[in-house]
Formats: sequence, structure tokens, C-alpha cells
Amino acid sequence: SMTGWAAAKRLFRYLRQDLSFGNFFSLIGTVLATALATIATVIIFQERFMEGAWLYFVLIPALYIGFTYYRKRLGSPPSVEERLGAVIAEQKYYPTSLTEIQLDEVPFHKIVVPLDGSSLAEQALATARAFSRAYNAELEIICVENEEAEENIHMTDAQMIEHRTELQKYISLVSQLIRDDNLEVKTHYRYGEPASEIDAVSREMNADLIVMTTRGKFEIGQIITKSMAQRVIQNTSTPVLLIRPTNNWRSRRSEFKNILVALDGSEAAEQVLPYIRAFANHFDSKVHLFSVPEGSESEGYGEKIKQYLDNVARTLHEEGLNIDAEVSGSGPARSILAESQAEKIDLIMMSSHGRGGVDRSDQIPIGSVALKVIEETLCPVFLLPLHREDMVGRKSVEVSLDELDVELPPEKAEAEETDGD
Repeated sequence: SMTGWAAAKRLFRYLRQDLSFGNFFSLIGTVLATALATIATVIIFQERFMEGAWLYFVLIPALYIGFTYYRKRLGSPPSVEERLGAVIAEQKYYPTSLTEIQLDEVPFHKIVVPLDGSSLAEQALATARAFSRAYNAELEIICVENEEAEENIHMTDAQMIEHRTELQKYISLVSQLIRDDNLEVKTHYRYGEPASEIDAVSREMNADLIVMTTRGKFEIGQIITKSMAQRVIQNTSTPVLLIRPTNNWRSRRSEFKNILVALDGSEAAEQVLPYIRAFANHFDSKVHLFSVPEGSESEGYGEKIKQYLDNVARTLHEEGLNIDAEVSGSGPARSILAESQAEKIDLIMMSSHGRGGVDRSDQIPIGSVALKVIEETLCPVFLLPLHREDMVGRKSVEVSLDELDVELPPEKAEAEETDGD
């Protein structure tokens, strides 16, 4: 009887959300059946009360009090574990990202490629061109002049103009080479803080992907935690494909035949799933779903996460993907790196947050696992920063590359006029 009324309450909520004949008749049928069960229960209690039915009025409150007490002592289960329990209890897996987002809704129409004139940054071009060709996407080449950079502060005005002209000629040459390869390309020359301007171009052009190296002209000798790549990820909500410039051939591959996807059971990590399908279908990739049995002290967590991965793999396999799943290791970042080397992975895919949840501040701090993976892996990393509110108050100046008679930025031009006066 109690279960019936609980079911009726839930069906009533469903009916309010989706007013349909099916939900209406389900509610009516449940209410009638529950009412009959309740009447029968009352009759039984009335007839058998003195024969022991009164014990229910003692046992049920006692059990409720005991359950409530120990439930509070145990505390709420972690969100990931609670979600895994629900998924496994239903014996099916229909995450929002798989049911509501179709493959053709995750295209790459516009790809941003930041360049700074260095050979290190140029190593992103091969991958960007491969994506442009595979998805018929337009490349957005951006070069940002950071006047506050240490090497620019001590330049004279004449040196600054010469430096700017060289950069613009360089970007023009790169764009022309791309056009000669029958690919669409646009160029952007900006003044300001590079990470902010890269994000600004991504937003203005409604870009679907940023392809860049983890080190550029100003990051030589620095670790990734201080690099431009991290600052871009902190600013942007656009997916970022990071290429680590090394002499290792696997780091510079432009086709991804073996993809490792890091999942932990959280909805945040699942946001990468639609991109898995897009990559795998275009590059005919084998996908390795991977998780580490850590993050919960509850008994059987490793078994739950394995069943979760198997369900995800089964769902994607039904769509024709070549996919397998594995749960192993100790320490997420260390295990992901070891697995990528053992399986000769060409691309690691992950979100910038897993169990930590979404950070709603102005910037998105990179999770420690993602940070360590980016810093130490030799293969490219596809990182999906979690979305946040658009940043406001950013100012930038667009300069046409057709104008080789370069003028000073407005700030310097105004300063010179003031000095002249």
C-alpha cells in the first residue's frame, strides 16, 4: 500500500511534466489499485489488531528511526557512486550525452590555431590541417602581440613596428600555404593578453576546436603549469586539442587510430562522449575506455565502475564503434599515462574535471589529473573544459593583414600624439 502511493506520487510528477494519455491512465490505474490495497490493509488491521497487527505500529516507527540515525552517520554517498548505483540498478545505460546529442551535432566547422612565429607552435599545423580536410572545416589562424611581454617592453617603437610587420608577413605566408592546399583559412592579428584573445576569437568565430602546442615561443624551458596552453584552457569553454612538440613521431600524428578515453562515472567526464564518436567515425579509430578503481571507500566500487564502463562500451559498440573497456591501475594520472604507453595510444580524451564537479568562477582551473597527463604525456590530448558563463569586459583590436603599412596600436598612437603635443 505504501509503495503504491509512492508510485502514484511519482507518476503524478511525470504527468505534470508530460501530459499524455499514457501517463494519465497509468496514474489512474495505480491510484485505483493502491486504494483497493489500502482498504484491504485497513480491514486486516481492524480484524487482526489484537492478534498481533498492533506490532506494526511499533516496529515501523522503530525501523524508521534506526534507519534515519545510521543514514545520517554514514552521510550521503558521493555523487559518482550514487549515479553508478542508479545506472547499475536499472541494468541499462542511457546517458544524456548519448541520447540527446547526435553525431552530426558535434562537427568541427571552425578550428582556431594560435601561432607566434616559432617552430614549436607550428607543429600544431599538421594536425589542424588534417582536421580541416577531414571535417571540411575553416582554419582560423591567430597571432597575438602581447605588448606587456618582457621581450617587447624594451623594444623601441621602430623595433616594435618591424617585429609586428614580420609577424604579419609570417601569418600571411602560412595562410597562403594553407590556401594552396585547397583549405579555407582566415587570419586574425590581435593586441592584448594571448590567452584572452585566443578565447575571444574562438567565441567571435563560434569555433568548435582550438588546436595548439603545449609550448610556444615564450614557454621554452617552462613547465606546463606556467604555459600559454594552461592559460587558454582556463579562459576558454571551447574544446582544446593539445600537441606536445617533441621528436617523438607519435606526438605529431595527424590521424588517431588508437584513442584512450578517461572516464570516472561522473556526468562531467561523460561530456566527452559525443566527441569520441566524431573522432572514431572520421579516423576509423579503436577506442579504449579507461578508468582507475579509486575515488570511493565503499566496497565493490571497482566492480561498479567496471560494469559502468562495460555498459558505455556496449552502447557505443551498438553504434558500430570498435571499442573496449578496462579498469586497472592505482593513481589516475599515473595509470592513464602508463596505459597510453602500453597501448601505443595516439590520442587521450578527457574533460578538465571529473569528480571535482563544475567550477563556476571566471576561470576553470585544470584538474590535477588532467594537468599531470598534459604535462607528462607525449601523445596529443583532447581536453574538454567545462562550460561557464561568457567572460565580459574583454577588449581587443582586429588588424587587417592586407595592410602591411602597420600602424601602432591605439594606445601607443595616442601616447605618441600626447608626447608630440
